[in-house]
Order: sequence, then structure tokens, then C-alpha cells
Amino acid sequence: MHEGEGLEVRLATADDAEDIAGLIRAQYGDGYADPTYVDPAALREKLAGGDVRYAVARVDGVLAGQMAVERCSRHLWEFARALVRPAARNHGVLLALDGHLLERALRPDRAARFFFARSVTHHVVSQRHGRRVGARALGLLLGHWPASAIEGAAGDAPVSALVTGRALVPMRRRRLAVAGRVRARCEAVLDDLGVGVSPETLKAGLPLGVAWQAAPALGLVHARLGRAPGALATLSDDLARAREGARLAWVDVPSEHPRAAAVVDSLERVGFSFGAYLPFGGLAGEDVVRLQRLDGPPPGPTSMTLLDDHLPLRDAVLADAALARTEQACA
Repeated sequence: MHEGEGLEVRLATADDAEDIAGLIRAQYGDGYADPTYVDPAALREKLAGGDVRYAVARVDGVLAGQMAVERCSRHLWEFARALVRPAARNHGVLLALDGHLLERALRPDRAARFFFARSVTHHVVSQRHGRRVGARALGLLLGHWPASAIEGAAGDAPVSALVTGRALVPMRRRRLAVAGRVRARCEAVLDDLGVGVSPETLKAGLPLGVAWQAAPALGLVHARLGRAPGALATLSDDLARAREGARLAWVDVPSEHPRAAAVVDSLERVGFSFGAYLPFGGLAGEDVVRLQRLDGPPPGPTSMTLLDDHLPLRDAVLADAALARTEQACA
């Protein structure tokens, strides 16, 4: 197949759910991390709801690939679940899917401001695609996926994820209330995005609560701080209870909130470190810094295959994680 030959790309409807789920099952079997995407009935409901939008590519009528965008907040979307049938790879299908979603699903949405993607750290093709379309590094999530959830994963060690993103509209300077190592990482992300840091700070912020999410198939518990039920004062105790049986924890902290520095400091003392900076990723669409803590041996640099552009980020994230573990042990 030559690039563009017999290729048709369109936005999916609920009637495509069976084919989309079938392609995921064909590549991942029973190991896919989110079972709702291999369940046609559940996927049909997601497509009908509008917060998940797929582009599908067919070659001579046969489904060759698919890619989704999923709403994370009012302004933030994630490019996710990209999958191209092996026989159709290296023929421009991924780029066609990306462009179709961008032009047909996101640009017409006036609320959309930013989108991001998580690339498996040993899938260099997806990293090259991100660089080709202008995505910039936002972070590195350590041990994000169990190896069983990744097509072609070797061994039993969990697989990390490179987080990259692109702005849909010009971004104003961002306020940062965080300090220390986490602030340095946030500033590096913003500099790579071409966005400055504002000297202004907020004098007061709304009370912070905690919204909990869990992904049992990933062994993940995720705490999102913002305007949510639950007192922030109980975060440490709640997090300890929520993490029982979980191998990985994330906490999203609104990066401009006046209490951000204190919250980050308390989390670093119990082993958390920088994971990613997500513009518009908060519960109310505010920017957040995602802190992470992975139980068990941390992944090393040789467990990841990354483009040279991303090696400084890898080294910084691994160094921060090592320091956080040391500080926790000494506390």
C-alpha cells in the first residue's frame, strides 16, 4: 500500500464501536488496560456521549487504524488509543488520523485550548510522530503501565510514558506558586512550550478538596486537588488508605494555588516527585503539576528508549524520584 492509496479517514459514530473494540482486542488480547474500550456496548456509550471522539481509517473498506481524543477538562483533551494494524503501518495512517481529529474534532470546539498524549517509552515511532507534529515534552510518568497492557512489551517490568502536548491557542504567561525542584521542572516545560512565567502570584485561592480516581487494571490511584468534596487537610491519611494495594499514585496539584508549595513540600517528604506539568488539567481547567510515587524498584534509564531530545527530561525525573526516596527514608 502506498501512502494515501485507498485510504479513507472519518470521524467514528457509535456504529463503529464493534470494529474499534475488535481491533484493540486483536492487538492486545485480554491485556488492555481499560476494559471499557474492548466492550462494544460500553464503547458505543462513550462515543454517543461526546467526551470520546474517534477517527477511523479504512483501506479498501477494511479498518486499518484508529485514534481517539478524550476530554480531560473543559479546555484539555488527550490524544490516545492510537492503533494501526501491522500491515498498514509506515504508510501515513497515523498522521492522517492525527490531522483529522485535530481539524474535525478539536479545532471546531471553541473551548479546546490544549491537548496532550502519552507515548510508551520504547515506542520510538510515536515519539517521532509527536516531534513531527510539533508536540513538546510535558513530563515522564514512571512505571505507568504494567507490561501486560502494552503491545510488544518485553519482560515483566512496568512501562513508563512520555507526556507531550501542543497548544491550540496562544497561551498567556503562567503563574507558578510551586518552589524548588518541582518549580524548576515546570519552568523547563513552559520554556519548551515558549510560554513565560508570570511574576504575579495569587494572594488567596478557593478551598482545596480531593477528587479520587482509581484504575485497578493499572494498579493506579489518582488524587486530583481542586474544588472538590473532601478536606485537603486529610490528604495524607486518605492517600495512605487509598494506596493500599496500589503500586502507583499520582497527585495533581493546582500549580498557581497559594497552597501549592506547601502541598508539594508535604508530598515530597513522603516520596512523591515531579511527573508532569499539564496546562488546563485541573478540575476547574487550571494548570496542574502531577506528582508521582511508584512503589517497588524504580525504572532505570536503560528501561526506556527515548529520542535524544527527551534524555535530559528522563535524567531529571529519575534524579528527582531518587532524591524523594532518599528524603523519605531520612525523614
